[in-house]
Amino acid sequence: MSTNLIQGKDREILRALAQKQLEYAHSPKNDEILKKWKAQAEGRKESPTVRLLFSNFTHEVITPPDAVRR
Repeated sequence: MSTNLIQGKDREILRALAQKQLEYAHSPKNDEILKKWKAQAEGRKESPTVRLLFSNFTHEVITPPDAVRR
């Protein structure tokens, strides 16, 4: 019986995904995000660490009628 539970093609896919995740983790953009989180943890409010674009899921967000900009 083989102890290799992941087939060759699946292993290649997983390695490619792991490489992409590693690149994201070491990216300058991720460094900026980490700086913002650290600033927040230290009580400094430099900028929001989480940003939501409500326009991406308009059917899932309920906005009060008086809050809608015209």
